Amino acid sequence: MESSRAISAKPTTEIAPSEPKTPSSEAARSSTPGTNSTTATSSVTSTIQISRQLLTQNQMRYCQSQTIENRQAYDQKRSQMFNFLMKICHALRFPVRTLESAMVLYQRFYLHNKFDGQNYYDVALTSLFLATKNEDTVKKLRDIILTATQLRGAPLSNDQVEAYRRKLMNVEFKMLEIISFDFRVAHVEEYIVKIGKKLKIPQEICYLAWLIAYDSYQLEVALKVPANAIAFAVLQIACLINKQNIRVMYKEYHCSHFAVNEAMIDILDFFMNSYNFTLLSSMRPELKNEFFNIKVGMTDKRVMSESSRALIEKDEYFRERNFAVNERRYMLSNQRKRLYSELDKK
Repeated sequence: MESSRAISAKPTTEIAPSEPKTPSSEAARSSTPGTNSTTATSSVTSTIQISRQLLTQNQMRYCQSQTIENRQAYDQKRSQMFNFLMKICHALRFPVRTLESAMVLYQRFYLHNKFDGQNYYDVALTSLFLATKNEDTVKKLRDIILTATQLRGAPLSNDQVEAYRRKLMNVEFKMLEIISFDFRVAHVEEYIVKIGKKLKIPQEICYLAWLIAYDSYQLEVALKVPANAIAFAVLQIACLINKQNIRVMYKEYHCSHFAVNEAMIDILDFFMNSYNFTLLSSMRPELKNEFFNIKVGMTDKRVMSESSRALIEKDEYFRERNFAVNERRYMLSNQRKRLYSELDKK
């Protein structure tokens, strides 16, 4: 996470890297001034935050150990908020992709912010508002607030709505900083359609995979596994439920077999433990025991490698973020080479 140091006489640029630092970047960081101009007697701190779309399981657990004190309470409120967002999306006729993006943003927010059991409604509504803009389903924040308060049975006056709108705008800016202004979103269902056509998977199996993928957004799997790997995972599960099997050379699709296994295990565990709280259960209640049968055959499957606790603690990305620094710059993860080249020139 972001870290900052105030150094007199010249400004300092610090980097929250998304990969191990190169020697050149280390040298640049220790000896090169930032882009700010300042007098010899002033102190300037600046940070460069590089986005990370995906984290490992250990990295997420490390973040949550600092932000979530009561995991059970967090899980309960998360489920409650997702159901609440579903109702708002249904009332405002938002597409599924908007709801999915909101779910991901909500979970990402609490990787770097304290869950205090008080402001989760604010975070949920802000996640939905930001998702509508990201998915080109823009709706006025005021309309979202009015719909939400109507569903909660707690109507607000015009002045209260305006005050609440301003409050959510502040939360939105904080959320934008959390994601490092990285708006790239890949939706699982898009890959399901493309892969299904490519591998000539029957339509009814693809539809079952779509239902499984929809429920999977209640998990944190979208924070650690790429969307194409999740698509392969739900297609594999759907095929196994229908007593079919697909053989895929994952490298041809730029996908890791270990990532597919990890997604499958997480999704199977979820359906085994919480099947009654899924959309799939209302449409296919007879499938409840199928997930257990599939999980039995995956006991020896390898999953993605993990970083050690020591490495995570050394990583500046996971340190407490200081939003009071004088200047912050945000970059996409694919712009690291550009960043290091800029530092090398200074």
